[in-house]
Amino acid sequence: MNTINYLKLANYRSIDMLELHDIQPFSVFAGPWAFYPPPKVESSVVQLRPYLTPPVSIVNQQHFAQIVARAFSQRRKMLRNTLKGLLEINAIEAAGINPQVRAETLTLEDFAKLANATADDGDIRYAM
Repeated sequence: MNTINYLKLANYRSIDMLELHDIQPFSVFAGPWAFYPPPKVESSVVQLRPYLTPPVSIVNQQHFAQIVARAFSQRRKMLRNTLKGLLEINAIEAAGINPQVRAETLTLEDFAKLANATADDGDIRYAM
């Protein structure tokens, strides 16, 4: 079984990021013998396992989901544009994230760091 690296997928989306907080995807080889009738191609099955302990800690799950959804809302746009009106550029930078990167280049840890740095025990700091 191999863990799937979403950052290497071309169609990496916000739903993938939200799922990664709760589940760990594995690619499981399934030979032609696993199907009836047996196909003439090699196949894989994706197995989803829930984490016993999430890989990152998130202070405010709703805020995290909102940041991820907004970051992926406009393909090929930089965070400073997709998060405009939600977070100020200096808040993104204060979290240690470059506001000129695209959402698909960030990891789960990066999104958690951004969400946690801009939320304080449920008191979300939005741009004015």
